[in-house]
Amino acid sequence: MELPEYELLMKAANLRRVDEEYKTHEQAYLNVAARATKGKKGRPVYKTFKSFFDYEAAIKKIQNGEKHRDVLQSVSALLKKKKKEKEENG
Repeated sequence: MELPEYELLMKAANLRRVDEEYKTHEQAYLNVAARATKGKKGRPVYKTFKSFFDYEAAIKKIQNGEKHRDVLQSVSALLKKKKKEKEENG
């Protein structure tokens, strides 16, 4: 193996590590979102896993050619809405 090949392999290994870190952070973010609560009584935002992520609906969207909306975008919008409501209620 020559030096340019080695450098390319090292770059690929580093990029793979960044991808793994991304997945870890994404999972941590989803864990927080899944435990999100609303109201003064602290009711869960998602009562079931299916209300958090509807697997069958996601598959149908792909099969029908619809653009699959990123789960993180949905969760981010929900958290932003919750933060805005919290700020308004003081």
